[in-house]
Amino acid sequence: WKASEWKWWLLHYAVPCLEGILPRKYLDHFCLLVSAVYLLLKDAVEDSDVAKASDMLAEFVVKTQLLYGTAAMTFNVHQLLHLAKSVQQLGPLWAHSTFIFESGNGTLLKLVSDANGVPLQILERFAMRVQLKRIMSTVEPSAETVAFCGSIGPKKKSTRTQVLGKGKVKTVFTEAEQDSFRLKLRSVPLVAVEYQRISVDGQLVHSTQYMRPKKTNNSVLVTKCGAYCSVEHIYELHDGQLLLSCRELVCRELAKVPHLLKWSSSMPHVRMLETTEVDRLCVLMKMENACYISRIPNLYERD
Repeated sequence: WKASEWKWWLLHYAVPCLEGILPRKYLDHFCLLVSAVYLLLKDAVEDSDVAKASDMLAEFVVKTQLLYGTAAMTFNVHQLLHLAKSVQQLGPLWAHSTFIFESGNGTLLKLVSDANGVPLQILERFAMRVQLKRIMSTVEPSAETVAFCGSIGPKKKSTRTQVLGKGKVKTVFTEAEQDSFRLKLRSVPLVAVEYQRISVDGQLVHSTQYMRPKKTNNSVLVTKCGAYCSVEHIYELHDGQLLLSCRELVCRELAKVPHLLKWSSSMPHVRMLETTEVDRLCVLMKMENACYISRIPNLYERD
């Protein structure tokens, strides 16, 4: 696995997958590490988060020897005791992790096209990019020039909010959707264009109608007011307004890992969300006997 995959396993998948496999005392011990790392990866880490994470990590390290023996007390386990202090001094873990350096190495690698003179290739092409960026900021180029320079430079991920794919005209809505439209707009639109995908501030959201992905699910999100919702339809109205037709989910936090929730049912009514109400996507895990939802700790790491 790549390091980012281990991170996703630790934060999101491990606890639901190991439930019923690891004996309870070992799973509770593992949950200390999961919760502590999650706290230190949040968008903004408060002093109370650092203190709580520090206590959890200290307990995790002490119990590691009790549960697994002296042989398990490796240097990496000892290093966990310094995580909270590094966050206190340098900020959240995402702000000084090695992922950004790995990404930088990938950028440099794309500058190489031949096995000979690799350092000179990197130097020359990096200097050209810097010079091009400087020129573009000091002159007023034409639209064609801007488009051409954009095509030869590195591709940037869009942070705009925009629908994706081909839309489908819809004129018939369910009674639940009509009630939600009236609550949101005071009237039911005569026509709307339905899409299956939308980018919300750079986050790719799918409706439950999007059937192409088999191993991923981008239809569950959390709002800025803390409600967890499943996106069933994505509508664009005649005036360009974008609305997400959602079902609010009934969830229960796991006691040992608060960012993980067990999804028990969905509310019967439909809720129309504006894109500005969306906070972030969540990870949905469908197990044999239960469904879990995990909140992504921050929006700065995009892996």
